Formats: sequence, structure tokens, C-alpha cells
Amino acid sequence: MTGTSSTLTAADVHLHPALRLPPGLVEGCRALADRDDARVLVIAGHDLAWESEAVHAATRDGRALLTVRIWSEEAEVGPLWSPGTAVGCPVCQVTAQFRTRGKEQAPTVLRASGGTAEAAHVLLRDALALAAQEPLPQGGTLTVSATGSGRHRLLRQSGCPACTPAGATGATGQPRLGDLDAELRHVDGPDLSLEHLRRQLVDLRYGPVLALRPMPDVPAALVGAMHSREERAKETAGYGRGRTLGRASRLALLERLERAGSQHVARTARPLVAAYRDIAEQAVDPRRLGMLCAEQLAHPSCRVDPFTEDQPMSWTRARVWATGQERYVPLESASYHLHPRPVPGQRWGRVVYESSNGCALGASLDEAAVHALTEVVERDAFLHTWWSGRPVPRIDWRSVTDPTSRELRGLIRRAGYEIHLCAVTQDIALPVVWALAVNPASRDKYSLTAAAAHPDPVSAVRAAVTELAPIVLGDLMAPDRQRALALREDPWQVTDLDDHVRWYSVPEAAPALEPFLSGPLGTLDDAFPTAHRLPRRRRPLAEVREDLTARLAAAGLGEVLVLDQTGPEHRAAGLHAARVLVPGAIPLSFGYAHQRVFGLPRLPRFAGPQDGALADRLTVHPFP
Repeated sequence: MTGTSSTLTAADVHLHPALRLPPGLVEGCRALADRDDARVLVIAGHDLAWESEAVHAATRDGRALLTVRIWSEEAEVGPLWSPGTAVGCPVCQVTAQFRTRGKEQAPTVLRASGGTAEAAHVLLRDALALAAQEPLPQGGTLTVSATGSGRHRLLRQSGCPACTPAGATGATGQPRLGDLDAELRHVDGPDLSLEHLRRQLVDLRYGPVLALRPMPDVPAALVGAMHSREERAKETAGYGRGRTLGRASRLALLERLERAGSQHVARTARPLVAAYRDIAEQAVDPRRLGMLCAEQLAHPSCRVDPFTEDQPMSWTRARVWATGQERYVPLESASYHLHPRPVPGQRWGRVVYESSNGCALGASLDEAAVHALTEVVERDAFLHTWWSGRPVPRIDWRSVTDPTSRELRGLIRRAGYEIHLCAVTQDIALPVVWALAVNPASRDKYSLTAAAAHPDPVSAVRAAVTELAPIVLGDLMAPDRQRALALREDPWQVTDLDDHVRWYSVPEAAPALEPFLSGPLGTLDDAFPTAHRLPRRRRPLAEVREDLTARLAAAGLGEVLVLDQTGPEHRAAGLHAARVLVPGAIPLSFGYAHQRVFGLPRLPRFAGPQDGALADRLTVHPFP
């Protein structure tokens, strides 16, 4: 068989029309087809249309599909793919390889130069022989090159044009209710052991995580989940912090999954393009998500278009958590990885510039929303405190008896820092702690900030200090005093998260922090006198949800919107991903030109008309 036709038939072996193989190699492919009861595709390089046709045919026929692929200096057998599974198809295979190199899109056609040469045939012969010795699992791929062989596992890729069902974006079916784990950052239900997560998510060839990389010389373990071989894509990695490398590695993988939710939405969104005026009854007014003033919108560093009711823009659906009613929200609110395409009349294609605030994982969509909402409350409380500029209660360390918190404080103090614990709960009755580390002797790493929220004040302190320790003791960002001083000369140069941290990395930032540290010093119980500590039993998730939404409603925030960000990576781990929006809450934004604090009723200082002297009201917040 020489495979001269591009038409896919019911035969077991299909050769790409541009490929010629010796009969012996074709028979080796046929033997695998018989053993695995699969249809085999054989190709040199990549042909999106041809491979997609094969995937659609296999889906229609209910057949497994096995890919045999030749590259210039490598042969692949796999993936073994069946319709309806969570593993990747042949097109996913090429997409994954490009994504692990920091490139979102693969070319539609890739020619493997020299793919029919004798050397390539030798590699393919060896690959077929190895595959014959040990069957491939679903999603499994065997690679052979001149330097050796390896086995890999491929997950389905978000937005794959071949194997993603038409119209599929996010989770399907009704979310189940489960129990809320006492640690709000840990989910209950699926197997979330490090060993299981590593098997599901870490693959040096296809990702989604290429490797776990411990950060050296950090007493409180810090691990990065590396997403790409390209340095510029390092920002998409997840970081985990913990007392042990194992715990930190597990949390790094979970954070990577959390970020994958935003990427999934960006890859699969099918937005509605409409003017707000035309859908106002079904949409959330973007002005309720915080506004920019005229001076911000006019500055060259601003990457946001002015909002008008008559300007067409992109929208996506969210659900009101309490009722299940659908509402349209700006597409960019659903994903901070989105690079929107401007419609006529726009420059940037977005009216808000988002961060990861309000994204979380859970064993169900509801549980993910609980975690996400807790984060929204945490950032709202901190920013409410910051923009109000008033002293807040400080927590006396002598009242903190939690062993983990005290141990981490000791490590941080030996590095020259003191940790100030501030109770920053505002009008939403949930304990929120701001942990501020200050080293008066440092000229380029003077202060660092972290925060956490939890119904139990003890857990809120522990979470804030655990978040802070690796930031202080690690080397996430190289100190740069000159850059920090330059930023302080011109706040419009503050354009990203790192710049916010740098602004407060020099002693010149001390006057901005001192007012918050002049509040009364008291015990942990004094700081949160009305806090309801979590009972020893785990509360039903519905009870937790009702409790949180009632606390927000009492503060005038009566609408909680949930967006489903669940993609293939989450399903492989048995998880769901959610983003929560609370119109009226103070959003966490990065960049001086993007801080959306105007028009929020709970911030009287910024709730007036947009016009006026911006510099009199706006500063750079320190939240990392």
C-alpha cells in the first residue's frame, strides 16, 4: 500500500497523499491498527485539514485513531485517541508542541523536510517496533530520535478545531454540590495528590506543565510550574508556596490549572458583538465594574477604550449565582489572557483591563466560585483600606499562637524583616489580613505585601504569612533601585504587577505606608470581634454560599456573577474552574492608567464626577 489517495475510507491505514513508505513500514502500521482496533494515520509533518478530516471521520464512525508521524529527525507513534475522551487528538498533538514553545497557533501545514529519507524510515521502524512491544494508553505517544526514545501523555487542547465539539465552551452538565474543605485554597473530591497531578499534567514534550522547578535558597519552599520553553512565556507559569517542596509543588500545579481557565476562555470564546444600549436589559453595565477617569483614558500607557452605550463591543454570558439567570458581561472580564480584536471605532477592543482576581478551582463549579469569591472579598477589603487611607487595627503577634505562622515569622525576621499584621476587613464581614513585611535596612527590597481572607481569623493570618514568606525570602524579582526611583518620579510608568512591587521596594515608600501602621494594637480576637470561626464539621457548600452572598448583600453588593472557565486540563484532574465578578466591588488592576476606582459607590473619595485633578486622588497600590 502506497497511499496515493487523500480520501479517507474505512481502511485501517491511511497515508497522507504526500508520503510514500516502504511496504514493510506500512505493514507495521497495519499490525498496530489490528492490535489497538484503531484507524492509523501516517503523515510527515502536519496537515490541519487532512488530520481534522480524519478526526471528524473517526468521531462519526466511533473509531479510535492512532497517529504515526515523521518529523525531520524524529518519529512519533501516537497519540492513541478515541472520540469523547479527555486526551488529545492528532491536531492537539501539534498544537501542544507549539504552545509549549510560547506560540498559541500552529501553522496549518508543516512539511517535514527529509521526512521520506532513509534515516527517517529507520527511526519510524524503531518506533513501530517499540510500540509493538508495549501498547499505548489513551493519549499516549512514543517518540524516537537519534538521541533516544520517550513516552508521553497528551491532553485535549482547548479550542482544538478537530476534536472540540461544536459550541463547546466550558463545563457541561449541572455542577454538583460538595463539601467545602476547611482550607479554602484546597479542594475536596478528586485525587489531588502530587503524584496524581504530576501524572495528569506534567509532560516535558506536550505540557501543560513541562516541569516543576524549585526556587533555590528559599526556606519556605517555592516551586514554579513551568509552562513554556520560551523565557517570554514564563509569566504563564504557576507558583506554589508551602513549608515543604511537595506541598509547594502541588499548589504550583493547582495555580497553573487556575490560570489555564482564563486561557481556555480566550481560546474558545464565541462572543456576542453588540452595543450596550441594545442589550441593556440582559447585560451588566461595565461602569459598575469600576471606571477610569478621562486623564487615564487619554494617556498613551492606557490599553483600554472609552465605554459608550452605543459602541459595539464583545460580550459573553455569565450566571447570577443566586438565581441562575444569564447576564452578558464584557468578554475581557471572562479572561485576563484575552487579546481582543477591536471592532470599528475601537483601538484596543476592551473597556476594562483585567487581572486574575476572582479566578479559582474547585471540585465543582460552585466550590470553585466560593474560593473565587473569597479572593474577590480579600482584594476588595485591601483596596478599600488602601484607597480610604485610614489607619487600621494591628494584630499583636503575642496573640498569634498558630505554629506555622510563628515559624515563618521567625524565618522572615532572621532575614531582617518585621511583619505587620493589619486587620483590613471593611463592610464585608469576613476576616481579611494584610501582612506587610518591612526591612528598614534594605535599599532595594524595603517592603512587600500579601493578604488573605478566611472565615477563621487564625487561618487568615496563616494564609497571609504563608503567601508572604516566599516573596520575602525568594528571588521572584531582582531588586532594581534605579528602576524603582524612576517609577516614583513618574507613576504613569507603572504598567504591570512588577512595577507595583518595585514602587514600594525602596525606603522612599515609607511615608505612604506609615498611616496604616498607626492604628490600635490588639489581639487577634480584638481585630475580628464578630468573626464566626468555622465549626469542626464541614459545612455544606450551599450553606457556605448563602453565608458569603448574605455578607456581600449586607454591604450593598447583591449580585455575584459566575463564569465557567473549565477546560480539558481541569477535567483531566477532576476539577472545575470559575471566575467570579461582583459589580461594585473594588477591582484589582495593575498599571497606573488601569486602576478602576472611579464611579464605585463604596469609595466616596472616587465616586464623584470623573473630571478633576487625578493626581489628587490616585496613587499606586502595593498589592502584588
